[in-house]
Amino acid sequence: GRSTKADTQCAALDALAMLAELPQVQVDLVRMGALKMLLERAATPGADNADIRSFALNTLQQLASNGSNMAVLQVPEVGARLRGIAAHLREDLAVTRGVETILRSISTISTLLELQGKQRALRSGEVATMLDCVGIAGIDASISREVAHTCAAIGAQRSNAELFISEGGLELLNNLARSRSATVQAETAGALVAFASVREAHRPLMKQGCLRSLVAMARSSNEDLQQHVAMAF
Repeated sequence: GRSTKADTQCAALDALAMLAELPQVQVDLVRMGALKMLLERAATPGADNADIRSFALNTLQQLASNGSNMAVLQVPEVGARLRGIAAHLREDLAVTRGVETILRSISTISTLLELQGKQRALRSGEVATMLDCVGIAGIDASISREVAHTCAAIGAQRSNAELFISEGGLELLNNLARSRSATVQAETAGALVAFASVREAHRPLMKQGCLRSLVAMARSSNEDLQQHVAMAF
């Protein structure tokens, strides 16, 4: 990533973007100081360097999907640098869209962390934000793991159940249950277990097909996932 040759940079960033799909790698990259390099590569000018910018922004999106990185990414300097890149390369729509996605992810994750920490009750509109987030990123994305984990924290507070269900939260969990990521599925199973312990949620869980989602996940060959699902019954 630090090479001055464009081809070498591109190959290294491509590999990094693939590795950054793993949650622990996302944390390690920030800890090791890769953020500065990625921001520099995302700002690389020139039409010939579009791939370099694309791979750098893709990796930054992965880093911004992990709640453990928020202490570093939430600082004003990072936001200012990202907005500066978008302004400088405003004619490149891929860059402006990428920056918008990263900034939106940082904002969304910050909200999720508040809910995960049970610092406050669920607010109207936040389930819709999570639905949009998963709809944009995809159910296999890292940020979907954070969303599912947040849903479990929401379910752990009985007072949140009515609002969560009325705003489409169970539909969100059914979507996440179809993820190909075992980690996302495990977090989703944990969320369904949390809501299964709330008496008022029993009928909606059955009516909206959440039991089918649990049964489908129970067929997984992943033993950890099977154990998570078993706790709901």
